Amino acid sequence: MIFTGPAREPGHHSRNVCIFAEGEVDRSATGSGVSARAAVHHAKGELALNEGIDDRKYSWQHHDVQALERTRFGTHNAVIPEVSGSAFVSSREYYFDPSDPFRSGCIFR
Repeated sequence: MIFTGPAREPGHHSRNVCIFAEGEVDRSATGSGVSARAAVHHAKGELALNEGIDDRKYSWQHHDVQALERTRFGTHNAVIPEVSGSAFVSSREYYFDPSDPFRSGCIFR
């Protein structure tokens, strides 16, 4: 489930947080989720083809998504999305800062 809110900075479309599985928070971009958002915004007339969304995560990460073209999937209208952004391997060993509010994880129910 992706919760969205208005952007905090001019020039950005929105901000979001993704809750998945047993209530975990996804700190990274979710390609399938933002692709679905692009399709929904396009279907509502809120996003033109080739118009991008610069979407901010609550942790100041961002990724861009756009609807490249319209298509059909069976009897359903659909779009071909394109998602871009960056991801980095930050560690193979994990150490948790005692002041990190998410050091033990969190669950939304």
